[in-house]
Amino acid sequence: EPEATAERREELWAEAVQKAERQSTVFFYDATFSPVKSVSLLHAGLQAAAHTAEARGQHDLAQQYRNAAEAVWEGIRQGSAASLEYLVEHAGDARVGYHGGQVEGRSTGRWDDAGGFVVARFEQHTNREGEPALHIHQAILNRQQCKDGEWRAIDSRALFRSRAGAAAVGERTMMEHLTRVLGVEWVQRADGNGWEIKGVEP
Repeated sequence: EPEATAERREELWAEAVQKAERQSTVFFYDATFSPVKSVSLLHAGLQAAAHTAEARGQHDLAQQYRNAAEAVWEGIRQGSAASLEYLVEHAGDARVGYHGGQVEGRSTGRWDDAGGFVVARFEQHTNREGEPALHIHQAILNRQQCKDGEWRAIDSRALFRSRAGAAAVGERTMMEHLTRVLGVEWVQRADGNGWEIKGVEP
């Protein structure tokens, strides 16, 4: 509409924005596994102790601290993997067809078995403020290959419904590893939202 008035151009712009928002494609979902703060502080303390021991010439002790710091990361990796396995098990089917409404009292959509997620995982050591905050991003591609060979979108609703369960399984897996390998003890937070390592104050 080259002759459109300023008012009409505003309407066209608003329509275009709405259309773009409706058609925006989700390429991946980020299922970040982020342990409680005391885990990151334990790791930072072990690294600092290794540095101090190394400076004093206590090389064997420094290596023990470095090994313990790596054990913290290993616990986080195990928790991250367990959370991802939970998501695959509980949200790993692909939605096919129309699931929004019903025809003659039945949905016309179906769920197909899929072969698992395609995931890019990367580890980070700090948060946006530069503080110690160990976490693992797990970018799940919004496509998965189904048993029939077709690539279909992930059922995002099932994925979001499964987040809390995945977080709980991942956290417990990490906690058990740190307790078994490093003897870590846990105390419930004062607000009741999770557990922190005993001896690490808020």
